[in-house]
Amino acid sequence: MNISNERKCILVQDRLGPEGQKIYESLDWAEGEDANDYELMWTKLERAVSPECNEIVASKKFKGRVQKPGETITAFLTDLMVLVKDCSYVDEDRQVRDQFEREISDEQFEKKLLKKEILSPELKLQQLAKPMS
Repeated sequence: MNISNERKCILVQDRLGPEGQKIYESLDWAEGEDANDYELMWTKLERAVSPECNEIVASKKFKGRVQKPGETITAFLTDLMVLVKDCSYVDEDRQVRDQFEREISDEQFEKKLLKKEILSPELKLQQLAKPMS
């Protein structure tokens, strides 16, 4: 069966799903480029989801991570440490520490953390993982 390039592009678009459709709609088409060129469409889609672009998505996900109601400190911190790996930050520990401090919902733990930080401005990520008394 011989399917036209235009039909192939339509079939791919139909299968992308909502997130894929957003990516497709964000593709830049230069003047003179044919949006129905199947190979060109795939090249643009692959570029759009390459690791370089995923750093932006990963960073947005990381920066949007907050401690969920009922979530333990350890689970929250562990998830931040996993999420930061895809962001390509120069100082991952600093980013995790800052996000942890900004988005922690346990007020008593936060007070202890701030008290300890005032006493020790060099608070390290490893110290966050230890129970504070």
